[in-house]
Amino acid sequence: MREIFHAESIHRYLLHNSNIRRWLNLFRNLDNWGAFFLWKLTGYKKPETFIVRLRNGIEVSVRGEQRNVFKLMFMNHEYLWPIPDKALDGVIIDLGANVGFFTLYAAFRYPACEILSFEPFPRNYEVLESNIRQNSLSNCRAIQCAVSDRSGEIVFGYETNVLNPTEPHIVKDRMVDAKHYFVVPCLSLDDVIEKYSIEKIALLKIDIEGSEYDVLYNLSDANYKKIQRIGMETEDIDEHKDTKNLRLFLESKGFKTLEVTPHLVHCWRP
Repeated sequence: MREIFHAESIHRYLLHNSNIRRWLNLFRNLDNWGAFFLWKLTGYKKPETFIVRLRNGIEVSVRGEQRNVFKLMFMNHEYLWPIPDKALDGVIIDLGANVGFFTLYAAFRYPACEILSFEPFPRNYEVLESNIRQNSLSNCRAIQCAVSDRSGEIVFGYETNVLNPTEPHIVKDRMVDAKHYFVVPCLSLDDVIEKYSIEKIALLKIDIEGSEYDVLYNLSDANYKKIQRIGMETEDIDEHKDTKNLRLFLESKGFKTLEVTPHLVHCWRP
């Protein structure tokens, strides 16, 4: 609750995090919401993995420790609300796709959009690719690659025994051990747009543990014009790489910005 006092708008913060809104979204999105509610009553323990079935047939495998990330994607609509809800036209890019919860929700909500999902961490990528393949999502593509300020190879990872962690990130001066830290390919966003021949980005979703500054500060003006909306999580690193200055920078590129919850920034073209 402490973050409410740092919210830009207490009204929007309360609405975004309202339990009523969350459960209404759950009813709208899930075909088996009743079974999910019973699973919640067990403390997300029995069964250890619950298969969520969306109303269009997409299935999402959720373990107990993943319930918070699932809630943010399917109940909070974390990277979409309160961006003006118009029909999206173009490519959706998911940077930091993890196991694919946002990708699956975007495929459910915007089936006409092509979705490119970038996830470098091997264990997460395996689940992301499996989720796309098992649901036969022909409009989704999993790409095992990091995105930063330049193309090449980088060291990526996080020291944890969690099977599918949300914290892996680009690191420097780390020993590669093929367990926690890996050498992975990396592209700049300019090169992503060129490589995949993207003419219009309907939504750029970003959750890349501090690398959002390297991505956005180094994108060309020509490619900024292709982006219609951005939904991202930010981290404050220093006086240059902080949320306030990033918002000012994006506003200079023609976006309207809103920080509905601290470090959750939404941008769109008015």
